[in-house]
Amino acid sequence: MKIMKFGGSSVGNAERIAGVRDIVLSAKEPGVPLVVVCSAMSGVTDMLIAMSAQASAGDLAYQDALLSLRARHIDSARALFANGTLDEISAHFHREIDQLADILRGIFLIQECTARSR
Repeated sequence: MKIMKFGGSSVGNAERIAGVRDIVLSAKEPGVPLVVVCSAMSGVTDMLIAMSAQASAGDLAYQDALLSLRARHIDSARALFANGTLDEISAHFHREIDQLADILRGIFLIQECTARSR
């Protein structure tokens, strides 16, 4: 079994993600299972932490950051996928971002971010 992990700057934008795709495709070997693990795009983890801190401080700036996060992922998907697939991926992103918005709104309303929320 071959396991490959990518994250941070290696998946930081659509061009880098396409490069990862090429690496993965070239690493495929007949009869050898391949597992690919991808973590957050460059800066996203820090952005999530900052948004939760803003929300818990009662700072509505988290909403702008959330819009930026949504746009970044949708723009990357547009650059990587064809229309039919893009629609499905875009819908998934929107559902996930909407759930994140709900969590951040809750943090904002109680102005507290517990360890479980992080």
